Amino acid sequence: MAELKQKKVDVTDLKLGMFVSALDRPWSQTSFPLQGFALRSHREIMAIRSLCQYVYIDVAKSKNVPVADLDTKGMDNKAGDYRQSQVPLKLDHDRYQARSNTPSSKDVSKAQKTFEQTALNLKSIQKQIREGAKVDEKEINQTAGLMVRSAMENPVAITWIALLQRNDEDTYGQSLRSATWAVICGRHMGLEEQEIKRLAAGVMLKDIYRTEADETLPETMAIEKTVNKLREADVHPKIIAVVKYHREKFNGTGKPFGAAGEKIPLLARIAAIATAYDEKIYPIDGTPAIAPSAATKYIYEQRGRAFQEELAVEFIECTGLYPLGTLVKLNTGETACVVKSNPQRRLRPEVMVLRNAEGARLESPARANLADDNGKERKIESDLPSDPEIDTNWIYESFLGRQSSSSEGGAKKGRLSRLFA
Repeated sequence: MAELKQKKVDVTDLKLGMFVSALDRPWSQTSFPLQGFALRSHREIMAIRSLCQYVYIDVAKSKNVPVADLDTKGMDNKAGDYRQSQVPLKLDHDRYQARSNTPSSKDVSKAQKTFEQTALNLKSIQKQIREGAKVDEKEINQTAGLMVRSAMENPVAITWIALLQRNDEDTYGQSLRSATWAVICGRHMGLEEQEIKRLAAGVMLKDIYRTEADETLPETMAIEKTVNKLREADVHPKIIAVVKYHREKFNGTGKPFGAAGEKIPLLARIAAIATAYDEKIYPIDGTPAIAPSAATKYIYEQRGRAFQEELAVEFIECTGLYPLGTLVKLNTGETACVVKSNPQRRLRPEVMVLRNAEGARLESPARANLADDNGKERKIESDLPSDPEIDTNWIYESFLGRQSSSSEGGAKKGRLSRLFA
């Protein structure tokens, strides 16, 4: 019998074709095959990264991967435009605890009101800044604080509300959604609450001059005009820095200054990821939208290049490998939409089944928890592009209506329907 030759590999150095023979934890704690498997997709690599710090690679079974590439002593196997972090992130994942991972209709109604009030406040602040007026920092903090408090209490609820703003193609909608993703990432990382508020404010204010006189301005000019106006309005320097650097890339190839690495402020690095994610799933420049899961794949592929690698991983961890709203194909042939993540088993979220195995649309979505599926052993086979025949509001209302019925006796279902009307 041939001797098994294994090498211990940090998960940041995994490549397609490597055969994972052992993990740094029992196989039973994951959804991976017990006998090991070859890495055939970036999603599998992302899944391992979300669960492990290192794995063992079977050199003999690894395909198209030179043995030299299995050496993890350095970063020489990265592409030339890759940039490694020089300063470790300070993380505190246990700082904030959500009240519930399953929002009730009351939670969503509250998050909706928060989102609407934040939008009104943001429009007022942007108008003041455009007109050259000084803006009280207290007003900016209060506006950012609305969203931050909502995210602290129930990040799932505010995420859903942000996803439901898909028809808001103006800069306000884009700014608010991007701020939501940034806040949730900052919360996941355990940043100080005041820092998260400044992050939210910066992302909300970054597009004041995206357009002027109904014309789209060149990006560098838009950033410069926005920064100058924010300075005139006496906005906090950390908020201005988010606007100034949010289009920079970690490897130094971004705009407008070509700043690189840790010279880009941390809050701006987070803003860059949140903005890119939203622009992929809800583009406002006419490009085709992609699924949330495809957007997370893009973020992952750009780690160490457009985005700091450690931050990209943090962002993916908080959005999930299959973010809310992702359409997926199950191994049964059914089509479903992800409506709730499962932090313990990230590859087995809760879904609403929308089409049967024959492709026929169900009259009412059927709820299924893939981590505990009553012996049906359903699992996600692949993600799918958006389906114009499926209304996201219908999916979420069905899920929340069922949740409301089970937790509140159905009293809020009518109110929920009006909320999403």
